[in-house]
This record gives sequence, structure tokens and C-alpha cells, in this order.
Amino acid sequence: LQAGDASLFDSRTLHCGGANKGEEGSDKTRALVYISFRNPRATEPIGNVGSIMSDIEPMTIRDLRSKLIAAEKNRRDTLDSGSLDVVDPFDEEQAAERGDALVQLKLGNRYYLGEGGVQSDPEKAAHYFQLASDGGLAHASFNLGVCHYEGRGVPRRDLDRALELFALAAEGGHPGAKEAHAEVMDMLVESGREC
Repeated sequence: LQAGDASLFDSRTLHCGGANKGEEGSDKTRALVYISFRNPRATEPIGNVGSIMSDIEPMTIRDLRSKLIAAEKNRRDTLDSGSLDVVDPFDEEQAAERGDALVQLKLGNRYYLGEGGVQSDPEKAAHYFQLASDGGLAHASFNLGVCHYEGRGVPRRDLDRALELFALAAEGGHPGAKEAHAEVMDMLVESGREC
């Protein structure tokens, strides 16, 4: 792994050591952060109880986040150029603006439904669905199609745009998009429109 790389693995199938020295003659080290999660409803005893190094205390995700942000800010302060931007890796709005389509879809869902600590905001939802759809996510294309079908979060109900988006979502493999496309197509035909 290189600096800044992350790897996720199932600790039941893989064991690895902690920090180790860098290349021969280097004073740099690599650190391995090992995070264990416990299901609060689990009744079995914990097998791996954490670090085998007694001087490393367990910490919460919130503690880890604070330490990572502080370390990154400290690193930025020590650079002469000052060109490094500090990015909170847990800030979904920043991740969405950087182009993370999965986060864009997640935020779109959150704003559409008014869940996850945010008020329902259909316009913001449609914005994030559009970004994620542009990023190639079929589910986002489907959700944006629903916005146009319902006229929610967009300037007006637009069945033609909904039809396009459902077709795009179907091409991307969304499981319900073909049926939605057929339903909109039937509505347009029944209204006397040629499709």
C-alpha cells in the first residue's frame, strides 16, 4: 500500500501486523488502522478484542475522525506551499461535490425522503440524482425519472424526460426501469401522443 491507500478486509479470514518500517534505510513507517465493529445485538463473546499492543487504546469512529482531521490540518500547516486542501473524509457534501456518484445518489435519496437528519428538499434531491445519473448510476437515472414523472423537484412534470431516464436506467440494468418505461409509454399513447 502507498501513502493514503486504504484496504478493507474481513479480519476473520486475514490477519496482518501493525505499523512497520518503510524501505531499507528509511525512517518512515506505515501504520495499519484496524477497525472492528460489533453488532450491539450480538450475544456471542468477542473473539478479537482489539489491538495486541497494550499501549493502543480502543477509540470510537468519532475519535478516529477527529484525529485524522487534526493530523491532516497539522500536515497542511507545515507545508510551505499551503496548496493542500483539507478534506473531511466523512463530509458527504464535499464528496458529492468532488464527483462521488454513490454519495450523490445517497444524498439525493436522503433529500427526497427527508431522512438522515435533513429536511425533505426535492430540488436538492433532483440535483444530486442528476449528478449521479451523469456519473453513470442507473439507480440515479431511475430516481430522476421518478422526479420528472411526479413533477417533484423539477420545474414541471415531464413525461418525455421521465421516459428517457427510465430507458437510460433500464440500459444500466435497473430492475424496475423497464416496467416504469412501459407505464409512461402507455400513458403517452393513451393521451394520443406518438412515441
